[in-house]
Amino acid sequence: MVIKDASCEVRQGTSADAKITSTSATRNFVKLITGQLDGTMALPWTGKLKLKGDMGLAMRLTGFVKLPS
Repeated sequence: MVIKDASCEVRQGTSADAKITSTSATRNFVKLITGQLDGTMALPWTGKLKLKGDMGLAMRLTGFVKLPS
């Protein structure tokens, strides 16, 4: 996900300058951004989401993505 200039774009793959890298099944990513899966609970305790990089930034992004109603 690239967040820049008030926009957000989701891309598959990796980036050399990524601050956070996440890995999850597509269904878990959808659940995460729709609020059906709590990101803090999906981390190592369940294995549904794996993160590498700036964990402080990752925690600040909780609830950042909101889908229109």
